[in-house]
Amino acid sequence: MTRNDRDNINQRTENRHLLRRMKAGLAAVRTTPYKGALAAVYLLGAMLVWLFRGRLFALDTYGMFSPVLEAVINLLLPLYAVGGLLALLVLLGTPWGGRTAREGLQKVGLVNHAGEAPVLLSKRPDTDNPRLTVWEFDPCGIPLNEWEDKQARIETALDITIAKIAWAEGRKIIRVHAVPAASELPSLLRWEDKYLSPESFVLVLGDFGIWDNSRREKYNLDWLEDRPWTTLFLDGNHENYDTLDNLPVSEWNGGKVHSLRPSVIHLMRGQLYTINGQSLFTFGGARSHDIRDGILEPGDPRIKEWRNSTVRRLYRVNHVSWWAREMPSDEEMEKGLENLQKAGNRVSIIATHCPYTTLLEKIDGGSGLYEADKLSDYLQKIHDTIDYGVWLCGHMHINRKFVADKIVCLYEQIAPLIKK
Repeated sequence: MTRNDRDNINQRTENRHLLRRMKAGLAAVRTTPYKGALAAVYLLGAMLVWLFRGRLFALDTYGMFSPVLEAVINLLLPLYAVGGLLALLVLLGTPWGGRTAREGLQKVGLVNHAGEAPVLLSKRPDTDNPRLTVWEFDPCGIPLNEWEDKQARIETALDITIAKIAWAEGRKIIRVHAVPAASELPSLLRWEDKYLSPESFVLVLGDFGIWDNSRREKYNLDWLEDRPWTTLFLDGNHENYDTLDNLPVSEWNGGKVHSLRPSVIHLMRGQLYTINGQSLFTFGGARSHDIRDGILEPGDPRIKEWRNSTVRRLYRVNHVSWWAREMPSDEEMEKGLENLQKAGNRVSIIATHCPYTTLLEKIDGGSGLYEADKLSDYLQKIHDTIDYGVWLCGHMHINRKFVADKIVCLYEQIAPLIKK
């Protein structure tokens, strides 16, 4: 790209933002009282200048030139009035600190191939959390993953602490939710049940903890039942399938479920549900990776030996800490594809415990710890053929977003899923 090409791109960008700031100023006049008052004062002043132009410019003192001067003033005053109004709208639509923000982002290297840094479009309080400020940027073609990769630099450039970076208005705007660096975000938010309501759902992406039907387990299920929300969960590779598979099957929101309590519900494999107007496809299960030393049968003498050994052994005990049902049956996989086909191969959300093969390989990074299997290959087929809004998975013990793939891996974090 030549310097002349860059200059042309920069000029077109500036022209586009000038028009956008003008529109923003017009919107601000309608919604912000003091900005509306400034525009009204300007218009009133312009009207007074027009009405008293004869006196202001003493048009009757120029003799034979008075008609000519009057004609010129009558032509120029409206032009100046309109130009001044447009300039005022641009000023009112320009966020405070926009130039400083752009220069800061340019200094830390957040620029496109034409050398353009993002342009600050607006700053406003977050309606959901008044402690946060929402910075809206024209990204100038810089993708979201680059913003995320350079988050620390952006925080330094803008002197803020970022809570969230996300697309808005499709992919036209980047929204940065942040607090001033001096304020910092609290390291601990104490949970209160009032944050969720009876209409809310909490979805656990596998390894829910259905294990031994102990008093403690019953207490935990009763505790969840008393919460003001509905708990949904997928099965993982650490569940007692002897217990799960013997629960009665019922229908819930369009799909089959196991209900451990009225508001503690297991979403079964290959099922499609409708929740708050969103379609949710679920497929639990995964292959265990902590069984390098084998699956032992109960009573095997090696169990006691290995438990007392100073060398850590990776093993599980059949029907005690491991179940072959961690992997799906052919019937479950076929049912999943059938349900997706009935939905036109399009869903809002896919929730699985296991990731699909290419994501598994990306996370593994060549270590060889995680290997593809029939379930990850099955999910890969779904990934390649289904139109989905977002994919959620667990299993990998990481909290990470893969923006390009529209997938979020969750471990111990809680992320918003569906809003009414």
